Amino acid sequence: MTRICALLSTLLFAACLPEPRLVDSFDDALPAESLWGLDVVVGAGDLRVIGEEELPDILVSVRVYSVLSDCNHDEDALADMSYELYAADDGAARLWVDIDPERFDYYADVEVRVPAAMAAIVRDGSGDVWVENVAALELDDETGDAQIERIAGDVKVQDGTGDLLILDVGGAVTLDDGGGDAQIRDIAGPLQVIDGGGDLWMEGIGAAVRVEDAGGDLMLREVQGDAALWDSSGDIDVAHVSGTVTIRDGSGDIRASDVGDLEIIEDDGGDVWWE
Repeated sequence: MTRICALLSTLLFAACLPEPRLVDSFDDALPAESLWGLDVVVGAGDLRVIGEEELPDILVSVRVYSVLSDCNHDEDALADMSYELYAADDGAARLWVDIDPERFDYYADVEVRVPAAMAAIVRDGSGDVWVENVAALELDDETGDAQIERIAGDVKVQDGTGDLLILDVGGAVTLDDGGGDAQIRDIAGPLQVIDGGGDLWMEGIGAAVRVEDAGGDLMLREVQGDAALWDSSGDIDVAHVSGTVTIRDGSGDIRASDVGDLEIIEDDGGDVWWE
């Protein structure tokens, strides 16, 4: 009975939350000729960066929302909003979209379309992030989920909290993940991960793998090279690794199958299966 009441209370609370209200919207553009990349900084709100073949311009779409039902503070919130789009002297486009953090009832969703040949440097405050089909990516994401796919070159990610999905990268991937589950698949180059917590799933890695994992289960599949795994807690499941798998494990079970060799340097607890 208690669980039912708690569930009803949660649903009732969610039903009472105000729907986001569109406050303002605008579009902008910047010629992309001779620019090598995009450096974007956004505050609260979702962000999409999408690369398109043979696109001549950088196209920006901004939608400002509020969770307030009235418009009494809209004018002040828009006045406190920072927006810039320009070509910097170093050959990169600069985009800055931010609403004063004290106006926590307002946020801006941003979509940016860029030529696929451009690299992206993204710094995101809060909200979800999608980046796809660009030449290379550096992402610094404080909170919110992130999805990254079809990146031609290297990917570097500094992730605070939230789940993470990285797919189809043509270069190396370097990830420093504070918390949340992470899935990483189809990476052509080497993979290096420092993971603060959450489950970690890696599959289809074309070179060596190195992982330092503070907590959560770890699964690794289809690696062309060696794999070095340092795991504090949680189960480890490794299969189809062409090289040597080296494991330093705090606690949790270890299962390895179809690996070139297995070296367990340290194992403080849990069972071990090697097939």
